[in-house]
Amino acid sequence: MRHDLIPRVVSAAAIDWIKFDALLARDGSVEPVDKALYAAIASFADQGTRETDDAPDADDIPTRKVLARCIGRSVDTVDRSTKRLEDTGLLEVERRPDPSNPRVNIPSLYRLLDHERWDERAAARAQKRQAEREARAARKAKQQASSPQGGGRMDAATPDEGVAAPVRPGGPHGCGQGGRTSAAVPSSLKESLSQEGGALDAVPGEGGAVVTERETSAAPETSAVVPAQRTADEDADQVVAAYRAALRRPITSKALGTIRSAAIELLADGFPVWWLCDRVREMAPRGWTDLHKHADRATAPTERSAAVEWCGECGQHDRKRYDDVYEYVDCWTCSPIALAGVAR
Repeated sequence: MRHDLIPRVVSAAAIDWIKFDALLARDGSVEPVDKALYAAIASFADQGTRETDDAPDADDIPTRKVLARCIGRSVDTVDRSTKRLEDTGLLEVERRPDPSNPRVNIPSLYRLLDHERWDERAAARAQKRQAEREARAARKAKQQASSPQGGGRMDAATPDEGVAAPVRPGGPHGCGQGGRTSAAVPSSLKESLSQEGGALDAVPGEGGAVVTERETSAAPETSAVVPAQRTADEDADQVVAAYRAALRRPITSKALGTIRSAAIELLADGFPVWWLCDRVREMAPRGWTDLHKHADRATAPTERSAAVEWCGECGQHDRKRYDDVYEYVDCWTCSPIALAGVAR
């Protein structure tokens, strides 16, 4: 073996680390000697400009002989490897003749072009993030357009149609207006009352209001209570609560925010809240937080099965729960699979 080809440290480097292109490191089509030469040149290049020193008489100059000793190969191998790096667009070499003797060259100037690739990848990532933000904004606008106006609990509790509730003549307010009995009631309740009593004769009441004979004799004291509708935010909070209960350990607010945002978007797409709760119970033991991905890959149907009555202590759809060793298994109380195994 030739002793002049044994790898050795030529001189102490000015830095303790270098920038190395990650895709180049994983590219099996690139010769190992090319990667070694790339790394050797990077140790001489400025980390910002990615150029070697242009002073021909500097102390730390990557001449062809120096690079050959750095990678433990011959000068001819360095020349061939340099040509391949130039062809792949990773290296630019400025070969400079000696001003005092044009027949002789001074040390070449090497420029690594990997930072241009890094800029292109960063721009692509920025463009992808912008597209994702626009998609989220579009989904949010779609959700807001499909949600009831106002979005609060008071707005959800207000019926879409209503009629003035009948009042009893001679009430505490005299005119029969402004009291509890003048609150709005759903039109469906009015129709049901009419169907029970048949056709009723309408007679004018106090204040110009029209009341029926039945209403004047037995008017209700209070209006019907309309149950409040659940909002998307409350359903999303239920999904987050299911994740935290299954996780059984602290979690960052950023991760919870990611799950909550995904739950709101999936609820707007029509996924049932109980189905999403079952999915996050599957994610929590594994530390997963990407609800979108898990929902796309899930094979569980979104229709409930009523074959066995739900016990209320497990996942309402998949009928699974955590056992004493914290394994997610079929519920031994109401899971058809578990009950079938016991029967056998």
